[in-house]
Amino acid sequence: MVVTIATAVVGGLLGHLTRLPAGTLLGAMTAVAVLNVATDGGARLPQPVRHGSRVLTGTTIGSLVTAGLVTSLGGYLPFVAAATLLVVLAGLACAWLLTRLTRLDTATALLACAPGGLPEMTALAQDLGAEVDVIVGLHVLRKVVALAVISLVVVVVG
Repeated sequence: MVVTIATAVVGGLLGHLTRLPAGTLLGAMTAVAVLNVATDGGARLPQPVRHGSRVLTGTTIGSLVTAGLVTSLGGYLPFVAAATLLVVLAGLACAWLLTRLTRLDTATALLACAPGGLPEMTALAQDLGAEVDVIVGLHVLRKVVALAVISLVVVVVG
């Protein structure tokens, strides 16, 4: 576990120092993923540590919600509702297609295609008995591609 955390810290620092967008997150995630592949699963954290990290993630996200934020979102509500509906429908269509083209069960396909963060989908997958590895793999791939594309668009468009 010490090696895994040290690897994450080094990866996060490298991501930050190289000014990679979301560098601390992507750097840590990439470094630990490489370690885990190289050691055939040796970088996995014990369940209590994973649960603790989810508490920290929830705390970080929750601490960003302010009264001002909630008030300002009111003006965006119709757009947010429409965008949410479109993203959920796209996820459902993706999951339906994934169950038809692969041997994945419905719960795994739904969680793999669901709009949402990796920590939330991983926690749900574990609670529902879905294939966590598949869900993590697809979400990591989606996240890396999305961050790369969005970063490029922001740099080009300004």
